[in-house]
Amino acid sequence: MESNEGMKYSRPMRALFLLALPLHAAEIPATTGFELHKNLVFVKASIAGSQPLDMVFDSGSGHTTLDEAVAARLGLDLSMKALSSGAKGKQEISVIKGLTLHFSGQEIVEPLTVAYPLDFLTERVGRKVDGIIGIEFLHRHVVELNYADLQVRIHEPATYEYKGSGEVLPLTFSKRMPIVIASLTTYGGGPVAARLMVDCGGARASAMLWKAFDDRHGLLAGAREVKQVSITGFGGTTRQMLGRIQQLRVGGITIENPEVGLIDYVLGDPNTYDGTIGSGVLKQFKVIFDLPHSRLILERPASR
Repeated sequence: MESNEGMKYSRPMRALFLLALPLHAAEIPATTGFELHKNLVFVKASIAGSQPLDMVFDSGSGHTTLDEAVAARLGLDLSMKALSSGAKGKQEISVIKGLTLHFSGQEIVEPLTVAYPLDFLTERVGRKVDGIIGIEFLHRHVVELNYADLQVRIHEPATYEYKGSGEVLPLTFSKRMPIVIASLTTYGGGPVAARLMVDCGGARASAMLWKAFDDRHGLLAGAREVKQVSITGFGGTTRQMLGRIQQLRVGGITIENPEVGLIDYVLGDPNTYDGTIGSGVLKQFKVIFDLPHSRLILERPASR
């Protein structure tokens, strides 16, 4: 989930960890169902033979994360500590080595996982959140999120071939986060190009923008239905502005009257991307994360 913290959390220390997530090639393609709750994708996973855990599948998280209480209950070693930055400053987190996660019949080996309390997220979304599956999984596999059918499908990159008619969008990366080029247009204004990080854990708005970007282009000044909301996330509670602009465009796809928001602090690099595109947009499509081939594919359901 990206750093808007609108119904979400930030990604502490994401630049410091590179996770190795091997799957057994003979076992994929593999398909599993998911639950969509308040625009968040929940999947079942287990650790060391545990009962299934409720994990958020999140392209905006730089690492896999466990709720600290869950990690303690499972008897995981929480002795290694580190500091991470959030909206309200630094917070101590735990770092776990050599964790094996079982997801969709696959064994995912993660040299480093982080743990910290996720109570704020559970309270915010009204559903227990045991952990987060992050971006490194997507870097090693082609992953389809079929929002219409509520299914996740995992492919081997070496043998995957896309034959559909969806919109194929080239990706660049900032600290391994996937970036697309978009265009934002306010009512009565002209289009403004924006580099947006693709965040399927971004639940609050269709797009969230760094304050520095909005200061340059005045998008919220030209928005409608502007309101201020209070958002509780990793590191504390912040205030955010939300409003609707005329359209958001990615490739040949146009989203009319999307809600956009303002991020008033920066965890990402404003020199490499300008904000995020979230589930408000992504849930309208079958989303194919083909990060191994530096592309994102958006395919509308047949009924649309």
